[in-house]
Amino acid sequence: MRRAWLGSMVLAAVALLSACSEGSVGAADWSLEGMSPDGRHLLVAVPFGGVASDCTRWEGAEITVTGDSVTVIADLWRRNGGACTADGALELIQIELEQPLGDRSLLGCGRDDCFTGFEPHDRGLVDPGRVVAAGDTVVVQGPTGVDLHDLDGALIASIDGRTSGEVIGLDDGTIVRTPSDAWQTAIAADAATGEDRWVASGWTAGVGADTAYLCRGGDGIGLTAVDPATGEDRWTSTLPCHFVELGGRVVAVTRDPGTDGGNRVVVGDAATGEVLVDRPIFDGIDDQVEAFDGVVVWNDQVVSAGAQADLVIIDGDGNERDRWTSRVGSPVGVMERDVLVSIDNARGVFGHELTSGAERWRVERLDPRSSFSFDEGSAWLLTDDRRSVRRLDAQTAQPMWETDIGLTTAIDVVLIDDLAVIVTTQALVAIDNTTGDLVWSVARPVDDA
Repeated sequence: MRRAWLGSMVLAAVALLSACSEGSVGAADWSLEGMSPDGRHLLVAVPFGGVASDCTRWEGAEITVTGDSVTVIADLWRRNGGACTADGALELIQIELEQPLGDRSLLGCGRDDCFTGFEPHDRGLVDPGRVVAAGDTVVVQGPTGVDLHDLDGALIASIDGRTSGEVIGLDDGTIVRTPSDAWQTAIAADAATGEDRWVASGWTAGVGADTAYLCRGGDGIGLTAVDPATGEDRWTSTLPCHFVELGGRVVAVTRDPGTDGGNRVVVGDAATGEVLVDRPIFDGIDDQVEAFDGVVVWNDQVVSAGAQADLVIIDGDGNERDRWTSRVGSPVGVMERDVLVSIDNARGVFGHELTSGAERWRVERLDPRSSFSFDEGSAWLLTDDRRSVRRLDAQTAQPMWETDIGLTTAIDVVLIDDLAVIVTTQALVAIDNTTGDLVWSVARPVDDA
């Protein structure tokens, strides 16, 4: 038997807190949050009271590796007697094995089977981050920074620091982010090198054909268009910051409780920011706090919907063209043959025909936002055992292919050409989106929670 202590094998910390109360050290429950496709990189999370708690603290972990098993013992100091504060912190244990876990047992989690520490609807304790494209660069937004990879998975550069909101990527190879410690500032960088290009006021709102959009102002208004090469303003406006770009215009459907109908459709000129249309639109249900929840592009029109709103088709002039009373949830995009894909957190993922409003299919999930991803007309779903990803058929939601990605509690996917690049809690995985063949995978150890 070989006993390995945390060091080069795992990340660990020992809190230097005074034990002013009587207590003892004992094993804590933990959950397996991820495993790379090659089975050599594992991520374990231990929830505990955190630095604000005076009744529990992290003491370290011990890993024992044998030919039959891998045992993880995570130690917490606990004060004797009395109630303890709720879990408020995570300690992450990164395990790197010389050989794949394979058929060996994973032990020590406090349950009979350490592979079932979560239910199918459980998002898990660790967010793997977000992935977007910027030209030919894969941009991964993680908990402690942004990593830039080429299309073969090789790491180009890393940008340290947490990001507020989402990183946006442009076709010219520019990324724009808002640091958490400067949330009213947008910083652009070259996606091929990670070097800063410009700094501007505002925070990331979205991208257009050749424009980076920032938001300036409160209550989600104050849309600003900037030149992605220089960061110089092209225009600033009173347009809503949640929008889509359509045929030289920006279109938004925004909540306005003071308006007859409870919502407004606003259209602006994408070249100047001039407000062209601003008129009320009825959500279909009176006196509802939640109504339309975003817009997506469909051909030369936009679609707006919500869990408590009608499905409405609007043209580029802000005119309503069609309406159905289908409660479809939050629209995320349109697949082939005019199938609208939407998410309802309480019910799952839905496909509706935009030509009739009829439901074509549904995939019932209690937390679809962690197990479902959509980009460029393709939809992917994490399987219930959290070991594989399926691409869904637009007409039936049946799997077009299914590919093993290790183990993860959540996914995010971006489509670059015909490469589906997936970020998991332990890896960055590229799959041929037509065949489902695994093209490459690289381990992405998570350093911080």
